[in-house]
Amino acid sequence: MRFIFILLVSAIALQSAIAQVKQLRYETNISLRNEDFAVFPAGENGLVFLRQVRGEHKVDFFDVQVNLLDPFLRTIATDTLITDPSFELKRVIHENKQVFLIYEQSEIEIPSYKIVKIDFSSGRVQPFSIKNELPFDLVKAMSVRGKIYFGGYVRGVPTIMVFEEGKSTLSLLPVRPLSADFLDLSLNNDQESINLVTQERSGNVILLHVTTYGGTSMLFQKTIVMQNEAVTARSLGFINGNIIIAGTYGSNKLNLTQGTFMVSVQPGKDKDVVHYHGISEFDHFFDYADVNQKERLTEKVERKSVSGNDIKFNKVLFVNDLQLVGDELLMDIEMFQLVPRQIARQRRVRNSYGNFGGSRSNPHNGYGNNVFADALYPDKLRLFRKLFFESPSENAEVIPEFLQRWSVGFDPNGLVKWDNSMAVQEQDRASAAPLTAAAFDDTVLRYGYKHEEGIVYAESSFGSTKGEEFIFPLVLKNENESLVYELNDVNGLWSINNDVFYAWGSHRVKGDSGRRNVIYINALFFPEVIN
Repeated sequence: MRFIFILLVSAIALQSAIAQVKQLRYETNISLRNEDFAVFPAGENGLVFLRQVRGEHKVDFFDVQVNLLDPFLRTIATDTLITDPSFELKRVIHENKQVFLIYEQSEIEIPSYKIVKIDFSSGRVQPFSIKNELPFDLVKAMSVRGKIYFGGYVRGVPTIMVFEEGKSTLSLLPVRPLSADFLDLSLNNDQESINLVTQERSGNVILLHVTTYGGTSMLFQKTIVMQNEAVTARSLGFINGNIIIAGTYGSNKLNLTQGTFMVSVQPGKDKDVVHYHGISEFDHFFDYADVNQKERLTEKVERKSVSGNDIKFNKVLFVNDLQLVGDELLMDIEMFQLVPRQIARQRRVRNSYGNFGGSRSNPHNGYGNNVFADALYPDKLRLFRKLFFESPSENAEVIPEFLQRWSVGFDPNGLVKWDNSMAVQEQDRASAAPLTAAAFDDTVLRYGYKHEEGIVYAESSFGSTKGEEFIFPLVLKNENESLVYELNDVNGLWSINNDVFYAWGSHRVKGDSGRRNVIYINALFFPEVIN
Protein backbone atom coordinates (compact mmCIF):
# COMPACT_ATOMS: atom_id res chain seq x y z
CA MET A 1 0.00 0.00 0.00
CA ARG A 2 1.39 3.39 -0.93
CA PHE A 3 0.35 7.02 -0.85
CA ILE A 4 1.51 9.99 -2.83
CA PHE A 5 1.46 13.72 -2.07
CA ILE A 6 0.48 15.89 -4.99
CA LEU A 7 -0.02 19.62 -5.32
CA LEU A 8 -2.79 20.12 -7.81
CA VAL A 9 -1.65 23.29 -9.57
CA SER A 10 -4.87 24.02 -11.33
CA ALA A 11 -8.47 22.92 -11.25
CA ILE A 12 -11.34 23.24 -13.65
CA ALA A 13 -13.80 25.83 -12.34
CA LEU A 14 -17.44 25.67 -13.25
CA GLN A 15 -17.37 29.41 -13.77
CA SER A 16 -13.97 29.58 -15.52
CA ALA A 17 -12.02 30.28 -12.31
CA ILE A 18 -8.67 28.75 -11.42
CA ALA A 19 -7.85 27.58 -7.91
CA GLN A 20 -5.34 25.45 -6.08
CA VAL A 21 -5.91 22.48 -3.83
CA LYS A 22 -3.57 19.94 -2.25
CA GLN A 23 -4.34 16.27 -2.68
CA LEU A 24 -3.01 13.12 -1.07
CA ARG A 25 -3.83 9.68 -2.40
CA TYR A 26 -3.85 6.25 -0.81
CA GLU A 27 -4.61 3.20 -2.90
CA THR A 28 -4.33 -0.56 -2.91
CA ASN A 29 -4.98 -3.05 -5.69
CA ILE A 30 -7.95 -5.39 -5.55
CA SER A 31 -8.60 -8.53 -7.56
CA LEU A 32 -12.36 -8.76 -7.12
CA ARG A 33 -14.66 -6.11 -8.54
CA ASN A 34 -17.16 -6.43 -5.70
CA GLU A 35 -14.78 -6.81 -2.79
CA ASP A 36 -16.34 -5.63 0.48
CA PHE A 37 -14.68 -2.60 2.07
CA ALA A 38 -15.58 0.72 3.69
CA VAL A 39 -13.92 3.85 5.07
CA PHE A 40 -15.09 5.47 8.31
CA PRO A 41 -14.11 8.86 9.79
CA ALA A 42 -12.36 8.87 13.17
CA GLY A 43 -12.21 12.59 13.92
CA GLU A 44 -8.78 14.14 14.35
CA ASN A 45 -7.24 10.65 14.40
CA GLY A 46 -7.86 10.14 10.70
CA LEU A 47 -9.68 7.23 9.06
CA VAL A 48 -10.52 3.57 9.62
CA PHE A 49 -10.33 1.52 6.42
CA LEU A 50 -12.02 -1.90 6.76
CA ARG A 51 -11.56 -4.60 4.16
CA GLN A 52 -12.92 -8.12 4.02
CA VAL A 53 -10.23 -10.77 3.50
CA ARG A 54 -10.43 -14.53 3.23
CA GLY A 55 -10.13 -16.11 6.65
CA GLU A 56 -7.16 -18.27 7.52
CA HIS A 57 -8.90 -20.06 10.38
CA LYS A 58 -12.12 -21.32 8.76
CA VAL A 59 -12.78 -22.39 5.20
CA ASP A 60 -15.17 -20.13 3.21
CA PHE A 61 -15.28 -17.54 6.02
CA PHE A 62 -13.97 -14.01 5.72
CA ASP A 63 -12.10 -11.97 8.30
CA VAL A 64 -11.78 -8.19 8.48
CA GLN A 65 -8.54 -6.34 7.86
CA VAL A 66 -8.43 -3.12 9.91
CA ASN A 67 -6.22 -0.31 8.61
CA LEU A 68 -5.73 2.84 10.70
CA LEU A 69 -4.73 5.89 8.65
CA ASP A 70 -3.66 9.29 9.97
CA PRO A 71 -5.11 12.51 8.45
CA PHE A 72 -2.34 12.44 5.81
CA LEU A 73 -3.28 8.88 4.79
CA ARG A 74 -0.16 7.31 6.31
CA THR A 75 -0.70 3.83 7.75
CA ILE A 76 -0.54 3.80 11.57
CA ALA A 77 -1.38 0.15 12.10
CA THR A 78 -2.88 -2.86 10.33
CA ASP A 79 -4.49 -5.89 11.99
CA THR A 80 -6.86 -8.69 11.07
CA LEU A 81 -10.00 -9.56 13.05
CA ILE A 82 -11.27 -13.11 13.15
CA THR A 83 -15.00 -12.58 12.67
CA ASP A 84 -18.03 -14.63 13.64
CA PRO A 85 -20.42 -14.93 10.63
CA SER A 86 -23.42 -14.91 12.97
CA PHE A 87 -22.62 -11.27 13.92
CA GLU A 88 -23.04 -8.21 11.69
CA LEU A 89 -21.20 -4.90 11.92
CA LYS A 90 -23.75 -2.26 12.97
CA ARG A 91 -21.80 0.81 14.05
CA VAL A 92 -18.31 2.32 13.92
CA ILE A 93 -17.89 5.06 16.53
CA HIS A 94 -14.93 6.87 18.05
CA GLU A 95 -13.90 8.88 21.08
CA ASN A 96 -10.50 10.49 21.57
CA LYS A 97 -7.91 7.91 20.43
CA GLN A 98 -10.28 4.94 20.52
CA VAL A 99 -12.41 3.48 17.74
CA PHE A 100 -15.15 0.94 18.50
CA LEU A 101 -16.59 -1.60 16.05
CA ILE A 102 -20.00 -2.75 17.31
CA TYR A 103 -21.22 -6.14 16.09
CA GLU A 104 -24.75 -7.42 16.69
CA GLN A 105 -25.95 -11.00 16.57
CA SER A 106 -28.11 -11.20 13.47
CA GLU A 107 -31.62 -12.52 12.98
CA ILE A 108 -32.32 -13.10 16.66
CA GLU A 109 -34.89 -11.38 18.90
CA ILE A 110 -32.57 -11.00 21.89
CA PRO A 111 -29.18 -10.28 20.32
CA SER A 112 -25.80 -10.44 21.99
CA TYR A 113 -23.09 -7.93 21.07
CA LYS A 114 -19.38 -7.89 20.42
CA ILE A 115 -17.31 -4.72 20.67
CA VAL A 116 -13.86 -4.37 19.16
CA LYS A 117 -11.87 -1.53 20.72
CA ILE A 118 -8.99 -0.21 18.59
CA ASP A 119 -6.44 2.26 19.96
CA PHE A 120 -5.16 4.75 17.38
CA SER A 121 -1.98 5.45 19.36
CA SER A 122 -0.76 1.89 19.81
CA GLY A 123 -2.80 -0.04 17.23
CA ARG A 124 -3.87 -2.42 20.01
CA VAL A 125 -7.08 -4.36 19.36
CA GLN A 126 -9.31 -5.55 22.25
CA PRO A 127 -12.48 -7.59 21.71
CA PHE A 128 -15.32 -7.70 24.25
CA SER A 129 -18.35 -10.02 24.33
CA ILE A 130 -21.55 -8.64 25.85
CA LYS A 131 -24.61 -10.51 27.06
CA ASN A 132 -28.02 -8.97 26.54
CA GLU A 133 -31.32 -10.14 28.01
CA LEU A 134 -33.76 -7.81 26.22
CA PRO A 135 -35.35 -7.84 22.73
CA PHE A 136 -33.37 -4.77 21.71
CA ASP A 137 -33.59 -2.92 18.38
CA LEU A 138 -30.43 -0.80 18.04
CA VAL A 139 -30.91 2.71 16.63
CA LYS A 140 -27.81 4.61 17.70
CA ALA A 141 -24.56 4.13 19.61
CA MET A 142 -22.05 6.59 21.02
CA SER A 143 -19.01 6.62 23.31
CA VAL A 144 -18.79 9.15 26.16
CA ARG A 145 -16.05 9.15 28.78
CA GLY A 146 -15.26 5.50 28.10
CA LYS A 147 -18.89 4.34 28.36
CA ILE A 148 -20.71 3.11 25.25
CA TYR A 149 -24.39 4.04 25.09
CA PHE A 150 -26.75 1.87 23.07
CA GLY A 151 -29.96 3.70 22.11
CA GLY A 152 -32.91 1.87 20.63
CA TYR A 153 -36.24 0.19 21.31
CA VAL A 154 -37.42 -2.56 23.62
CA ARG A 155 -40.91 -3.58 22.46
CA GLY A 156 -41.57 -0.07 21.11
CA VAL A 157 -40.23 1.77 24.18
CA PRO A 158 -37.17 4.02 23.59
CA THR A 159 -34.41 2.54 25.75
CA ILE A 160 -30.77 3.26 26.60
CA MET A 161 -28.30 0.62 27.73
CA VAL A 162 -24.69 1.20 28.73
CA PHE A 163 -21.53 -0.86 28.35
CA GLU A 164 -18.56 -0.30 30.66
CA GLU A 165 -15.20 -2.00 30.32
CA GLY A 166 -14.73 -4.80 32.79
CA LYS A 167 -18.39 -5.82 32.63
CA SER A 168 -19.94 -8.49 30.43
CA THR A 169 -23.54 -7.21 30.51
CA LEU A 170 -25.37 -4.03 29.55
CA SER A 171 -26.85 -1.87 32.29
CA LEU A 172 -30.25 -0.25 31.75
CA LEU A 173 -30.77 3.50 32.25
CA PRO A 174 -34.05 4.82 33.70
CA VAL A 175 -36.52 5.63 30.90
CA ARG A 176 -40.19 6.48 30.54
CA PRO A 177 -42.07 3.16 30.03
CA LEU A 178 -44.12 4.49 27.09
CA SER A 179 -44.19 3.60 23.42
CA ALA A 180 -42.77 6.51 21.42
CA ASP A 181 -40.67 7.43 18.41
CA PHE A 182 -36.91 7.53 18.97
CA LEU A 183 -35.74 10.82 17.40
CA ASP A 184 -32.25 11.52 18.71
CA LEU A 185 -29.43 10.57 21.05
CA SER A 186 -26.75 13.30 21.12
CA LEU A 187 -23.79 14.47 23.17
CA ASN A 188 -23.95 17.91 24.75
CA ASN A 189 -21.15 20.46 24.44
CA ASP A 190 -19.96 19.70 27.98
CA GLN A 191 -18.66 16.45 26.40
CA GLU A 192 -20.21 14.50 29.27
CA SER A 193 -24.02 14.57 29.31
CA ILE A 194 -26.32 13.19 26.59
CA ASN A 195 -29.90 13.86 25.46
CA LEU A 196 -32.53 11.32 24.46
CA VAL A 197 -35.31 12.93 22.38
CA THR A 198 -38.55 11.02 21.77
CA GLN A 199 -42.03 11.82 20.44
CA GLU A 200 -45.42 10.38 21.28
CA ARG A 201 -49.13 11.06 20.87
CA SER A 202 -51.61 11.42 23.67
CA GLY A 203 -54.97 11.50 21.93
CA ASN A 204 -54.63 14.30 19.39
CA VAL A 205 -51.77 15.95 21.29
CA ILE A 206 -48.18 15.55 20.04
CA LEU A 207 -45.59 15.48 22.81
CA LEU A 208 -41.86 15.96 22.35
CA HIS A 209 -39.86 14.67 25.30
CA VAL A 210 -36.20 15.20 26.21
CA THR A 211 -34.28 13.32 28.91
CA THR A 212 -30.73 14.34 29.83
CA TYR A 213 -28.32 11.84 31.40
CA GLY A 214 -24.96 12.29 33.07
CA GLY A 215 -23.05 9.03 33.26
CA THR A 216 -25.72 6.52 34.28
CA SER A 217 -27.97 9.01 36.13
CA MET A 218 -30.97 10.94 34.88
CA LEU A 219 -30.30 14.67 35.31
CA PHE A 220 -33.36 16.29 33.76
CA GLN A 221 -36.48 15.56 31.75
CA LYS A 222 -39.18 17.68 30.18
CA THR A 223 -42.14 17.40 27.81
CA ILE A 224 -42.99 19.98 25.12
CA VAL A 225 -46.39 20.20 23.44
CA MET A 226 -46.01 20.38 19.64
CA GLN A 227 -48.42 21.81 17.10
CA ASN A 228 -46.88 19.69 14.36
CA GLU A 229 -45.22 16.31 14.33
CA ALA A 230 -41.42 16.21 14.18
CA VAL A 231 -40.05 14.05 11.36
CA THR A 232 -36.34 14.21 12.19
CA ALA A 233 -34.54 16.07 14.98
CA ARG A 234 -31.20 16.74 16.66
CA SER A 235 -30.44 18.18 20.11
CA LEU A 236 -27.61 20.18 21.66
CA GLY A 237 -26.98 21.54 25.15
CA PHE A 238 -26.17 23.59 26.92
CA ILE A 239 -26.74 26.89 25.14
CA ASN A 240 -27.14 29.60 27.79
CA GLY A 241 -28.08 26.77 30.14
CA ASN A 242 -30.76 25.44 27.78
CA ILE A 243 -31.12 22.40 25.51
CA ILE A 244 -31.82 23.17 21.85
CA ILE A 245 -33.93 20.74 19.81
CA ALA A 246 -34.18 21.42 16.08
CA GLY A 247 -35.42 19.45 13.12
CA THR A 248 -38.05 19.15 10.43
CA TYR A 249 -41.80 18.86 10.89
CA GLY A 250 -44.59 17.46 8.76
CA SER A 251 -48.28 17.85 8.09
CA ASN A 252 -50.45 16.19 10.71
CA LYS A 253 -52.88 15.06 8.00
CA LEU A 254 -50.58 13.81 5.27
CA ASN A 255 -47.20 13.53 7.05
CA LEU A 256 -45.52 15.64 4.38
CA THR A 257 -42.59 17.96 5.07
CA GLN A 258 -43.70 21.49 5.89
CA GLY A 259 -40.56 23.16 7.25
CA THR A 260 -38.17 23.31 10.20
CA PHE A 261 -38.67 23.87 13.91
CA MET A 262 -36.53 24.86 16.86
CA VAL A 263 -37.23 24.98 20.58
CA SER A 264 -35.00 26.09 23.45
CA VAL A 265 -35.84 23.84 26.40
CA GLN A 266 -35.30 25.72 29.65
CA PRO A 267 -34.86 23.69 32.84
CA GLY A 268 -37.07 25.06 35.60
CA LYS A 269 -39.40 26.95 33.24
CA ASP A 270 -43.04 26.02 32.81
CA LYS A 271 -43.39 26.64 29.09
CA ASP A 272 -41.06 26.47 26.12
CA VAL A 273 -41.86 28.21 22.83
CA VAL A 274 -41.51 26.15 19.65
CA HIS A 275 -40.59 28.21 16.59
CA TYR A 276 -41.89 26.81 13.29
CA HIS A 277 -40.45 28.00 9.98
CA GLY A 278 -42.40 27.08 6.85
CA ILE A 279 -40.79 26.39 3.50
CA SER A 280 -41.81 29.84 2.23
CA GLU A 281 -39.42 31.52 4.69
CA PHE A 282 -36.26 30.16 3.03
CA ASP A 283 -34.29 31.47 0.05
CA HIS A 284 -32.58 28.26 -1.06
CA PHE A 285 -35.04 25.48 -0.32
CA PHE A 286 -35.79 24.89 -4.02
CA ASP A 287 -32.26 25.29 -5.37
CA TYR A 288 -32.35 21.74 -6.73
CA ALA A 289 -34.95 22.84 -9.31
CA ASP A 290 -34.30 24.76 -12.53
CA VAL A 291 -35.06 28.49 -12.62
CA ASN A 292 -38.61 28.20 -13.97
CA GLN A 293 -39.57 25.29 -11.71
CA LYS A 294 -38.12 27.06 -8.67
CA GLU A 295 -40.20 30.16 -9.43
CA ARG A 296 -43.39 28.09 -9.77
CA LEU A 297 -42.71 26.14 -6.57
CA THR A 298 -41.94 29.30 -4.61
CA GLU A 299 -45.18 30.97 -5.74
CA LYS A 300 -47.20 27.85 -4.91
CA VAL A 301 -45.69 27.59 -1.43
CA GLU A 302 -46.36 31.26 -0.71
CA ARG A 303 -50.03 30.88 -1.74
CA LYS A 304 -50.44 27.83 0.48
CA SER A 305 -48.75 29.61 3.36
CA VAL A 306 -51.06 32.62 3.12
CA SER A 307 -54.18 30.41 2.95
CA GLY A 308 -52.97 28.22 5.84
CA ASN A 309 -53.16 25.01 3.80
CA ASP A 310 -50.68 22.14 3.95
CA ILE A 311 -48.07 21.92 1.23
CA LYS A 312 -48.10 18.66 -0.69
CA PHE A 313 -44.33 18.34 -0.77
CA ASN A 314 -43.12 14.75 -1.09
CA LYS A 315 -39.40 15.29 -0.59
CA VAL A 316 -37.54 13.69 2.33
CA LEU A 317 -35.43 15.86 4.63
CA PHE A 318 -32.83 14.26 6.87
CA VAL A 319 -31.14 16.29 9.64
CA ASN A 320 -27.47 15.31 9.81
CA ASP A 321 -26.19 17.59 12.51
CA LEU A 322 -26.81 20.54 14.82
CA GLN A 323 -23.81 22.65 15.82
CA LEU A 324 -23.08 25.85 17.71
CA VAL A 325 -20.61 27.96 15.72
CA GLY A 326 -19.88 31.30 17.35
CA ASP A 327 -23.27 32.69 18.32
CA GLU A 328 -25.17 30.83 15.59
CA LEU A 329 -26.85 27.43 15.59
CA LEU A 330 -26.32 25.61 12.31
CA MET A 331 -28.51 22.76 11.12
CA ASP A 332 -27.14 20.54 8.33
CA ILE A 333 -29.83 18.80 6.22
CA GLU A 334 -29.90 16.45 3.24
CA MET A 335 -32.83 16.48 0.82
CA PHE A 336 -34.04 13.50 -1.23
CA GLN A 337 -36.89 12.64 -3.51
CA LEU A 338 -38.37 9.17 -3.69
CA VAL A 339 -38.30 7.70 -7.19
CA PRO A 340 -40.36 4.61 -8.12
CA ARG A 341 -38.04 1.75 -8.93
CA GLN A 342 -39.20 1.38 -12.54
CA ILE A 343 -38.58 5.06 -13.28
CA ALA A 344 -35.25 4.88 -11.49
CA ARG A 345 -34.18 2.06 -13.80
CA GLN A 346 -35.12 4.10 -16.86
CA ARG A 347 -33.14 7.06 -15.55
CA ARG A 348 -30.25 4.83 -14.42
CA VAL A 349 -30.48 6.05 -10.84
CA ARG A 350 -28.13 3.85 -8.83
CA ASN A 351 -29.48 2.98 -5.41
CA SER A 352 -26.64 3.72 -3.01
CA TYR A 353 -28.69 3.61 0.18
CA GLY A 354 -31.11 0.72 0.03
CA ASN A 355 -32.80 -1.75 -2.29
CA PHE A 356 -35.22 -2.64 0.52
CA GLY A 357 -36.83 -5.51 -1.31
CA GLY A 358 -37.61 -8.12 -3.20
CA SER A 359 -40.12 -7.99 -0.42
CA ARG A 360 -40.79 -5.97 2.68
CA SER A 361 -40.30 -9.04 4.78
CA ASN A 362 -36.70 -9.34 3.58
CA PRO A 363 -35.24 -5.88 2.96
CA HIS A 364 -31.54 -5.71 2.25
CA ASN A 365 -29.14 -2.82 2.09
CA GLY A 366 -28.20 -0.93 -1.05
CA TYR A 367 -24.84 -2.62 -1.24
CA GLY A 368 -26.35 -6.08 -1.60
CA ASN A 369 -24.47 -8.31 0.80
CA ASN A 370 -21.71 -5.83 1.70
CA VAL A 371 -20.86 -6.63 5.31
CA PHE A 372 -20.13 -2.99 6.19
CA ALA A 373 -23.24 -1.38 4.69
CA ASP A 374 -25.42 -1.06 7.78
CA ALA A 375 -22.60 0.70 9.65
CA LEU A 376 -21.91 3.27 6.92
CA TYR A 377 -25.18 5.22 6.89
CA PRO A 378 -27.33 3.63 9.64
CA ASP A 379 -29.66 6.59 10.35
CA LYS A 380 -30.56 7.18 6.73
CA LEU A 381 -30.93 3.49 5.98
CA ARG A 382 -33.38 3.24 8.86
CA LEU A 383 -35.40 6.21 7.58
CA PHE A 384 -35.56 4.89 4.02
CA ARG A 385 -36.56 1.42 5.15
CA LYS A 386 -39.34 2.96 7.21
CA LEU A 387 -40.59 4.85 4.17
CA PHE A 388 -40.52 1.66 2.13
CA PHE A 389 -42.43 -0.28 4.79
CA GLU A 390 -45.08 2.46 4.85
CA SER A 391 -45.58 2.36 1.08
CA PRO A 392 -49.24 1.73 0.21
CA SER A 393 -48.41 -1.19 -2.06
CA GLU A 394 -46.06 -4.15 -1.75
CA ASN A 395 -44.80 -3.34 -5.24
CA ALA A 396 -44.46 0.41 -4.67
CA GLU A 397 -40.73 0.21 -4.05
CA VAL A 398 -39.04 3.58 -4.12
CA ILE A 399 -35.41 4.58 -4.35
CA PRO A 400 -34.07 7.73 -2.65
CA GLU A 401 -32.47 10.13 -5.11
CA PHE A 402 -30.28 12.85 -3.64
CA LEU A 403 -31.17 16.47 -4.45
CA GLN A 404 -29.17 18.88 -2.32
CA ARG A 405 -27.31 19.64 0.90
CA TRP A 406 -29.11 22.43 2.74
CA SER A 407 -28.01 24.44 5.80
CA VAL A 408 -29.97 26.77 8.06
CA GLY A 409 -28.49 29.28 10.49
CA PHE A 410 -30.53 30.19 13.59
CA ASP A 411 -29.97 32.66 16.38
CA PRO A 412 -30.06 31.22 19.96
CA ASN A 413 -33.75 32.16 20.20
CA GLY A 414 -34.72 29.91 17.30
CA LEU A 415 -35.21 32.56 14.62
CA VAL A 416 -33.86 31.97 11.11
CA LYS A 417 -30.92 34.18 10.11
CA TRP A 418 -30.04 32.61 6.75
CA ASP A 419 -30.06 29.46 4.66
CA ASN A 420 -27.78 28.15 1.93
CA SER A 421 -27.35 25.04 -0.18
CA MET A 422 -25.43 23.05 -2.73
CA ALA A 423 -27.70 21.37 -5.23
CA VAL A 424 -26.42 18.33 -7.09
CA GLN A 425 -26.58 18.60 -10.85
CA GLU A 426 -29.21 16.31 -12.32
CA GLN A 427 -26.71 14.23 -14.27
CA ASP A 428 -24.80 13.51 -11.03
CA ARG A 429 -27.71 12.55 -8.78
CA ALA A 430 -27.43 8.89 -9.63
CA SER A 431 -24.00 8.59 -8.04
CA ALA A 432 -24.07 11.40 -5.48
CA ALA A 433 -26.50 9.99 -2.93
CA PRO A 434 -24.04 9.11 -0.14
CA LEU A 435 -21.32 11.35 -1.50
CA THR A 436 -21.96 14.81 -0.09
CA ALA A 437 -20.34 16.63 2.79
CA ALA A 438 -20.75 19.95 4.58
CA ALA A 439 -18.38 21.63 7.02
CA PHE A 440 -18.67 24.72 9.21
CA ASP A 441 -15.49 26.52 10.25
CA ASP A 442 -15.77 29.79 12.17
CA THR A 443 -17.78 31.79 9.63
CA VAL A 444 -17.04 29.67 6.55
CA LEU A 445 -19.51 27.22 5.04
CA ARG A 446 -18.01 24.46 2.87
CA TYR A 447 -19.92 22.09 0.61
CA GLY A 448 -18.73 19.25 -1.55
CA TYR A 449 -20.08 16.32 -3.49
CA LYS A 450 -18.36 13.56 -5.38
CA HIS A 451 -19.06 12.31 -8.85
CA GLU A 452 -17.08 9.67 -10.72
CA GLU A 453 -14.16 11.88 -11.71
CA GLY A 454 -13.78 14.40 -8.92
CA ILE A 455 -15.19 16.70 -6.26
CA VAL A 456 -17.53 19.62 -6.88
CA TYR A 457 -16.70 22.17 -4.18
CA ALA A 458 -18.01 25.53 -3.02
CA GLU A 459 -17.51 27.74 0.01
CA SER A 460 -18.97 30.98 1.27
CA SER A 461 -19.33 33.06 4.39
CA PHE A 462 -22.30 32.35 6.66
CA GLY A 463 -25.33 33.83 4.96
CA SER A 464 -27.56 33.31 1.94
CA THR A 465 -25.01 34.32 -0.71
CA LYS A 466 -23.95 31.21 -2.60
CA GLY A 467 -20.31 30.49 -3.28
CA GLU A 468 -18.75 29.79 -6.64
CA GLU A 469 -18.48 26.10 -7.53
CA PHE A 470 -15.27 24.39 -8.62
CA ILE A 471 -14.52 20.91 -9.93
CA PHE A 472 -11.38 19.25 -8.62
CA PRO A 473 -10.52 16.05 -10.54
CA LEU A 474 -9.33 13.16 -8.38
CA VAL A 475 -5.58 12.87 -8.82
CA LEU A 476 -4.40 9.35 -9.63
CA LYS A 477 -1.26 7.61 -8.39
CA ASN A 478 0.55 7.58 -11.72
CA GLU A 479 0.59 10.45 -14.19
CA ASN A 480 0.32 8.08 -17.15
CA GLU A 481 -2.88 6.49 -15.84
CA SER A 482 -6.46 7.58 -16.42
CA LEU A 483 -9.77 6.71 -14.79
CA VAL A 484 -11.93 4.18 -16.64
CA TYR A 485 -14.98 3.94 -14.34
CA GLU A 486 -16.15 3.45 -10.75
CA LEU A 487 -16.46 -0.24 -9.91
CA ASN A 488 -19.55 -0.12 -7.65
CA ASP A 489 -21.69 2.02 -5.35
CA VAL A 490 -19.53 1.49 -2.27
CA ASN A 491 -17.97 4.94 -1.96
CA GLY A 492 -18.34 8.13 0.01
CA LEU A 493 -17.16 11.59 1.01
CA TRP A 494 -16.26 12.56 4.57
CA SER A 495 -15.40 15.95 6.02
CA ILE A 496 -12.88 16.02 8.89
CA ASN A 497 -11.49 19.05 10.72
CA ASN A 498 -13.67 21.26 8.51
CA ASP A 499 -11.00 21.90 5.87
CA VAL A 500 -10.31 18.38 4.53
CA PHE A 501 -12.61 16.22 2.39
CA TYR A 502 -11.85 12.52 2.01
CA ALA A 503 -13.25 10.91 -1.15
CA TRP A 504 -13.09 7.12 -1.24
CA GLY A 505 -14.26 4.19 -3.31
CA SER A 506 -12.98 1.80 -5.95
CA HIS A 507 -12.39 2.30 -9.63
CA ARG A 508 -10.59 0.88 -12.62
CA VAL A 509 -7.64 2.78 -14.00
CA LYS A 510 -5.60 2.18 -17.15
CA GLY A 511 -2.07 3.06 -18.12
CA ASP A 512 0.95 1.89 -20.09
CA SER A 513 1.11 -1.37 -18.13
CA GLY A 514 -2.59 -2.17 -18.56
CA ARG A 515 -5.66 -1.88 -16.34
CA ARG A 516 -5.91 -2.15 -12.56
CA ASN A 517 -8.76 -2.27 -10.05
CA VAL A 518 -7.97 -0.20 -6.96
CA ILE A 519 -9.49 0.90 -3.69
CA TYR A 520 -8.62 4.58 -3.24
CA ILE A 521 -8.83 7.40 -0.73
CA ASN A 522 -8.13 10.96 -1.88
CA ALA A 523 -7.66 13.70 0.72
CA LEU A 524 -8.45 17.20 -0.57
CA PHE A 525 -7.19 20.07 1.57
CA PHE A 526 -8.89 23.46 1.40
CA PRO A 527 -6.83 25.68 3.72
CA GLU A 528 -7.66 28.98 2.03
CA VAL A 529 -10.87 30.67 0.97
CA ILE A 530 -11.06 30.29 -2.79
CA ASN A 531 -11.48 33.64 -4.53
